Amino acid sequence: MYGSVCGYCHDTRVGPVIQGRQLSEDIIVSVVTKGLRQMPAFRPTDFSNQELMALTKWLKDSPPPAQPAEVKR
Repeated sequence: MYGSVCGYCHDTRVGPVIQGRQLSEDIIVSVVTKGLRQMPAFRPTDFSNQELMALTKWLKDSPPPAQPAEVKR
C-alpha cells in the first residue's frame, strides 16, 4: 500500500517523510481516514482494515530513509 499510494507524495517530499518517525497506530489511522492539512482523507472503500493495519505496522517498523528523495518538478 505504501509504495502504490503513500510513497507517491511522501517519497518525493510533496508530503513529509513518514518512514522511521515512530508514529503511533492511532495517529496513522486518524490521518489516513480523516486527513490532515493538505493530506486528503481516504474513503473506507479505498483499502481494507487489514491493509491499513499492515501499513501502520510497516511504518512503525521502518527505518528513516537513507537520504532525501529528489523532488520531482
